[in-house]
Amino acid sequence: MKPPIIRFIALFLSASLLFALSVVALSGQMDSVYSAIVTEESPPVKAQDDIFTVIVDAGHGGEDGGAQGLYGTCEKDLNLAVALKTAKLLTDCGVRVILTRDGDYMLGDGKKGTKKLSDLRARVDIANGQKNALLISIHMNKFPLSYCKGVQIFYSPNDGRSLEFANVLHSAVKEHLEPEKTRALKEATSAIYLLDRVRIPAVLIECGFLSNEEEAKRLTDDDCQYRFAALILCALSEYLTEERNP
Repeated sequence: MKPPIIRFIALFLSASLLFALSVVALSGQMDSVYSAIVTEESPPVKAQDDIFTVIVDAGHGGEDGGAQGLYGTCEKDLNLAVALKTAKLLTDCGVRVILTRDGDYMLGDGKKGTKKLSDLRARVDIANGQKNALLISIHMNKFPLSYCKGVQIFYSPNDGRSLEFANVLHSAVKEHLEPEKTRALKEATSAIYLLDRVRIPAVLIECGFLSNEEEAKRLTDDDCQYRFAALILCALSEYLTEERNP
């Protein structure tokens, strides 16, 4: 994977993660800007093998709300908010981005088994339709025990580069977001349909627990969402730099 995005690499080769996190301070100004990536048309899915592509997947959507958390939080909405902010930052850096969804809806035609299965199959098809690409799926967690907290990252077992990128992203989270207690990386099993079936490098990040009072409140905040977007951007920059300079 040798992405021809020299402008992106040059811009962030010498930048630190702390610099990227300063984007958070601009969140109020960026609110009216990042929404410009939402279009009335479906995201492009035609393969462009010569262009490196990041597929940003906002988990759930439409009838599938995902986890329901404290403070009336709904996972599908938070997933989309983080995905849109991430896509905006990447696009501004010259990266070609595909959003699996850019609004509150399910994917698929609903005819291949259940609507949920059809939705997941559609996401797999989008990912596997890109040859020179990386998938980042964004989710929120939930657990019966309210004290459970923290970011969790899963990686696909189908491409060795999945673990490489997951390690870079995990290190960024550990250094700048959760220095004291960071959950270990996990290889996805067949229980995670998307990561089990994609054939490109792919990770899934659970940004926090909606069942935890502290995290449920924080994850609804724009600044927190921009922070995750910046973490993903800088992890991607480091990963691509390593790919170009092994």
